[in-house]
Amino acid sequence: MYCDFFQLQQNPFSQNSPANSVFLPAPHHIALESLTKQVNNSCGAFLLLGTIGVGKSALIKSLIKNHSIKNSNLVFKHLNPNTSLQVSASEPSYMAKIMKSISDSRLPNNETKTKNIFILDNANNFSTPFLNRLLSKITEQNKREQTTSLILIGHPILASQLKGLQIDKSYLLNPFEEAETINYINHRLSYTQYAKQPLFNKQAIHQISKLSKGIPWKINTICSMCLFQASLDRQSIVTQETVNIATEFCLLENDSKSIDCIQNQQTNNICYCAQDQQPAKVINANSALKLNKSALNSLQQSKKLIDTAA
Repeated sequence: MYCDFFQLQQNPFSQNSPANSVFLPAPHHIALESLTKQVNNSCGAFLLLGTIGVGKSALIKSLIKNHSIKNSNLVFKHLNPNTSLQVSASEPSYMAKIMKSISDSRLPNNETKTKNIFILDNANNFSTPFLNRLLSKITEQNKREQTTSLILIGHPILASQLKGLQIDKSYLLNPFEEAETINYINHRLSYTQYAKQPLFNKQAIHQISKLSKGIPWKINTICSMCLFQASLDRQSIVTQETVNIATEFCLLENDSKSIDCIQNQQTNNICYCAQDQQPAKVINANSALKLNKSALNSLQQSKKLIDTAA
């Protein structure tokens, strides 16, 4: 386990990150501040858009955490927590349950001026007619009393899906720039209380930024693989060569195939990609398909994210 080699108290690049590891670069902070003002001072529907893994959930976590600390009168409610959206988004019974949740939220004699903030994740998986009904429901309730808001979270294609419908404000989160990738990696290391020499040199981070395309969960996966590779080679710092070797066994351009490639490894230490059934390159003699549980779990969780939002 590379944590022992680098003397890390825990895996800094785990996909299951604790609350204190949330990192929001400057543009995300601006979106968070604006969204905070919107839900505090107005009601209606808001869009939070971005590609898979760009940090939408992290921003929402920060939004809820900030209000819970301030003892706000805002009540946040997830309309689709822990559900298989590829199935449930098309089920009439599930959509009816969402509509009922909003209807049941009306607070009679609301003297404390409590406001409900509903959150619908992966909204682009729902049909346009249903989203239209949902937005109409929010508008209808706010005509009686300004107490309801809805945050729709999804892929940028959601904006075109809702074109012409009543949306009060939209926010688009972009992938990290290279400087933000550096800050992100340092942040993830700092919450593990690592304060020694940098683990990645400049060339390595440049390559990580390039391969990950600035997507946080990809950064986590690559960094985890690189630290594991470096520990096998007894290197105290990750170089660009380390990054290339650690990511060489499968192309990161097609993440789901890369993960399938690992999962389908045979006992002869040769793995086959589903596309061409040709042997994939092993990492090196020492690390030939000895990926630790941490790296494999990271890739498996990444695949779940892809499958969920497909």
